[in-house]
Parts: sequence; structure tokens; C-alpha cells
Amino acid sequence: MRDSFRLEKSPYQAGLFLVVLLLLGLAYLNRFVQDDAFITFRYADHFASGLGLVWNEGERIEGYTNFLWTLLMAVPIKLGIDVIAFSYAAGLLLFLVTLHFTYHAAVQVFESKAVGLLTVILLGTNYTFSMYATGGLETQLQTSLFAMILYILLTGIKRRRFGILAFLAISLLASLAAMARLDSALFLIIIGPLTLFFLLRANVSGSQKALHFAALALPFLLLVGGWFLWKLSYYGNILPNTFYAKVGEVALEKNGIRFLGMFFLSYWLLPFPLLALVFAKRIFTNVYTAILAVLTFLWLGYIVKVGGDFMEFRFLVPILPAAYILIAWLIVKCVKWRWLQALLVLVVLAGSISHAYQFDTASYRKNIETRTTLDAHLTSASENWDEIGRVLGKAFDYNGRDVTIAVTAAGATPYYSKLRTIDMLGLNDAWIARNGDHHSNKPGHYRITTLSYLKEQGVNLVIGHPWMEMGDVTRSAFTVGDLYRYRVWNKEMLPTEAKMVKIPIDSDWHLYALYLTKSPEVETAIREHGWDVYPIQ
Repeated sequence: MRDSFRLEKSPYQAGLFLVVLLLLGLAYLNRFVQDDAFITFRYADHFASGLGLVWNEGERIEGYTNFLWTLLMAVPIKLGIDVIAFSYAAGLLLFLVTLHFTYHAAVQVFESKAVGLLTVILLGTNYTFSMYATGGLETQLQTSLFAMILYILLTGIKRRRFGILAFLAISLLASLAAMARLDSALFLIIIGPLTLFFLLRANVSGSQKALHFAALALPFLLLVGGWFLWKLSYYGNILPNTFYAKVGEVALEKNGIRFLGMFFLSYWLLPFPLLALVFAKRIFTNVYTAILAVLTFLWLGYIVKVGGDFMEFRFLVPILPAAYILIAWLIVKCVKWRWLQALLVLVVLAGSISHAYQFDTASYRKNIETRTTLDAHLTSASENWDEIGRVLGKAFDYNGRDVTIAVTAAGATPYYSKLRTIDMLGLNDAWIARNGDHHSNKPGHYRITTLSYLKEQGVNLVIGHPWMEMGDVTRSAFTVGDLYRYRVWNKEMLPTEAKMVKIPIDSDWHLYALYLTKSPEVETAIREHGWDVYPIQ
């Protein structure tokens, strides 16, 4: 690994530095934070406050999928540093790490710094890869760990030897990848056996093999095994609660295929699966490209199986370094004509530009929230989910014990309000994750709470998907037909004292919430803040 950090005395050194600087600037311009990141921030906030890794105080539930990133986000909160700015800085730094190791992995494959540079340009200008340098989630952490592991593996194959430090590094990085996100196991089930294969065929003594095996196995077993034992003792389960919330009762493969189809179509990448089929024999007779292909195809298969995602291709980011090395190989090694090579490079670059400018309005986009949409949840005056949280928190003196809210947008609003919160989609609620009603086929939104469960939990204000309205709209009452978003189908489902409350969020916009369970704290807030209350007919 040390060699990858040496300054290269070549014409490409200055070019590489300039390209990486420009790509970093592009990623910074594309920076954003999404609502789901605040789920992590809430767990990190509770951990930094001494409450443990919990969603609600005293309720142990693993509603996050990024243990390592959550611990990292607890650091700025504990130190009084803005967690969003810290997540930007950490993500951009990891973005640089990914580009660095992708470049050196590509150099191992091509034995060409020029093609390594080309690979970095194609990868770094991919809009999805660039925007997820930030976002507030663990995406770039997982991606950088994959890139480092891939570089060490390819370097060892190139040199026909793996030292004890290489095995130790792979084991430690694999452990961190698993703890960064558990689905890293898909990547590791290929890397692990491959590394073990090269260990066993090495021309060294039996004692050295035993030492190398210990370096490969023990750190992973101790770190990940210890983490699993802690999860069992703390949460009572190894799999996070999100697994149960996201497993639908319908076949998800069609959603996953559609998801991948949108990616390839939007980025103009459809020629490359065809090229991969045409040159499949060449791919799988080359050890480097065979590894890249298997890793890529396995990850794409996983995405199909889980039904894709509702965020703009975030699930694809961890495998993009390997995929783009493979794309560069197809262009440079399999296509003979220079004009066609140049055309394919231009297609990739133009596809990224086209996606950045047109995907928001693409007619084929379905159930995918773009960066613009994800960002608008927090920055648009008509949504303003973070300000909703601040208003609620201030109204109840940031006392999370005495008032319970229920939301579907379980990110910024719970984080800023610091109130006890029921996640209506079940990501942070064990009962809903396993017993909730079927809600939709949108990834991560398969289940939803029942109203009876909200009543059992003593929910005071049901917000659901925030119902915001602009201006001074004159109302005298609400009908049951207005309350479908709160899982209310008839008036008999509601307690007799249930009402609707209008909560001003800023000078122009207000929020409607179902006042479900009577509370002295809510009554005081209504009186002191002048919230309007409406009967339900």
C-alpha cells in the first residue's frame, strides 16, 4: 500500500493532481444532506449524550445500518461541532481516498498511468458518484474501503505475493467495511475466498502460511465477531431492524431490474453491458477483469434482489470504482479503433452531463427521488422538515419524554425536535417492521403503522408525511376524508377528543397535525403559542 502514496515523476502527476482537484470541487458543488442522514445523527446524538445507540431514550432498536459511520458522527456532536459540516468534510476526504485507490488499482490492471487517469475522470464525473461524496450517509466510507481492499488485492496478484501486512490490511479493512454497512458482506464473500486462495498457493513454508492465515482471519473474527456479540446483547438481534422493515411480501426483482435499467439508460451506459457480453471470454480469462466483473455482477444482482432503492442510485456507488475500471478496460483493451474508443469515452462523459441536467424531468423516472428532491425536503419552504423539528422542539422545550410524535419522514424532524418519535414506516420500530400494514412497493416504504398502534403508544401528534399549507386558509373543521394520510378511514377509529392542530412553521407556512392523544404539554403549547384547533367531523 505504501507505494500508492509515492509521488510519481511522470507527465501524469500534475494532470492527476489537477483532475482530482477539479473533481473534488465538482463534488463540493454537488454537496447536500438528505433527510435519512438525520436518522444516523439522532442515534449519534443520543450516544454522545450518554443515552446509548437508541432511537428513543430507553428503547433499544437498531434502526441504522451504518454502525461505524454513526460512531464517527457522534464525535462532532460530542465536541460541539456542526454535524452536517463534519459529514461534508469526512465525505469529501473519503471521496479523495476512493479516487486515489481507484487510480492505483486501474494502474495495476492497465500498467498505464494514462488509462488510470482516464478511469478517474470517468468515475469522478459520474453525477451519482460525485453527489454521494456527501449526503450525510456512509456511502463514501463504504466505497473507499472497497477501493482500498481492491487495490491491495490487485497489487498482490500483480506481484505474485502477499505479505503479512497485506493480509492484515485486508482483514482490518474488511472488518471496517462490514461495520460501515452490513451488505458489504456481498463484496467480501468474493474477496475473502480469493485472498485465501492466493494465501494457500503461495510458495512459502507451512508456518508462514499459518501466520498469514492468522493475519487474515483473526482481526476480522475478533472485530466483527465482537460487534455481533454486542449487537445480540444490546439489541437482541444481529440483523438491523431495517432489514425487517424493508423486506416486502411482494416480488422485488422487477423493481430492481427497472432501477438498474434507469441507471444505464440515464447515463447512456447501455453499450457497455453489450460489450461485456461480446468480450465475455476475454474478461474472464484475465484475472483482474474477471474479479472486477464478478464483483460488479454480484452487486448488481443484489440490487435487483432487494428491489433497488428510492434514492438516486445511491446503492450503486460502492461498486462504481470496480465498474468504471471495467468500463475503461472494455474501451481501451477490447475496442481496436481509436475513433470508437474516443467516441465511447465521450458517450460516458456526455451521459453523466445529460443525467445531471435531465434526470429530474425524465419521463422514465419512477419512484426515485433525485438529489434535487432529496435536498428540497430540507431546503424548500413548502417542506422544511428540519424547521418543523425546530418549531416542535422549541414548543416543548426539547423535552423528549413527555410528548410523542409520529412521522413518516423520520429524519430531520425527530432529530431537531428531540421528542420521542414513532417512525410510522417501521425503520426504527420493531413492531411496525414486522407487523405493519403493506404500504407500497417503494423500496424502504413497504410497511406502515396502524392507527391502533399509534394509540397504544400514546402518540400525541401524528404528523405523517408533513401536510404543509401556505397562507391563512379559512377552515371550520376537518372531515375523516382529509385524514387518510394518518391511517384514519372512519371517525370511529379516533378517540372522541381527537382534533386537528395548525402549527405555524414560519411567516408563510403552517403544518397540520392530528392531535390524537390528549396531553397537558400539548394543551399548554396550544394555549401559549396560539395554535388553531379544529374539530373532526
